[in-house]
Amino acid sequence: MIDTIELIKTFVILLAIIDPIGNIPVVMVLTGNKSADEYRSIVFKTSCAVVILLSASFLFGKYVLVFFGIKMPAFELVGGVFLLYVAFTMLVNSKKSFLYSDDAEEKEHIAFMPMTFPLLVGPAAMSSVIIQSHNISDWQVKLIFIG
Repeated sequence: MIDTIELIKTFVILLAIIDPIGNIPVVMVLTGNKSADEYRSIVFKTSCAVVILLSASFLFGKYVLVFFGIKMPAFELVGGVFLLYVAFTMLVNSKKSFLYSDDAEEKEHIAFMPMTFPLLVGPAAMSSVIIQSHNISDWQVKLIFIG
């Protein structure tokens, strides 16, 4: 049976970590000098890359951890500490981010780097998806979560 609470919890966690509303100014800065067609293309490529990266992390992240011999409680601890560190530096740091640099605008392929990774799908999003995947054992439920 699908646990609706778990689905809502995962959605809220990802919404808070990815922060699509808060990333709008960064996207506008990076795509400000692009035409409407280029903008649509970048947004489409970014959306596809986000879905692919999060789905791959959700489906195969646990197996990557097993391959490297990392236990889930240790990964949860390090993921939580890293998320706390990122949140703290966002609150304290007043310097401009590397995402606002002029050379980032000049890149031809900004859809993946920096827009998909690390802006939308960074280590915190991937680790939270892997942790949520570990809590779900049924493959059918995992496929529903991806959809």
